[in-house]
Amino acid sequence: MVKFRSPFLGIRLEMIHNKPWCKGCGYCKEVCMRNAWEMVEDSTKVSKQRSEFIGEKKCVGCGYCELICPDQAIAVIGCWGLNIPRGLVSGE
Repeated sequence: MVKFRSPFLGIRLEMIHNKPWCKGCGYCKEVCMRNAWEMVEDSTKVSKQRSEFIGEKKCVGCGYCELICPDQAIAVIGCWGLNIPRGLVSGE
């Protein structure tokens, strides 16, 4: 877990990344508009990579990484994205 304050809005955020659950799809990196994720080598994964959060000074707390992660390996506490009703995002 990484606790930090968003440099843009001053929001206190917690990024929880459950690395064992990450399968290395890279969706979080693709969707992040602030480049707060990178892919690193991980020989324990089938894909030989996994994501790593590097955005303590970049993250704005939108929550898109959490919403797009198919393995639910990411949780952003205090983000703007969690204020959006899930049905509006997922179409439920």
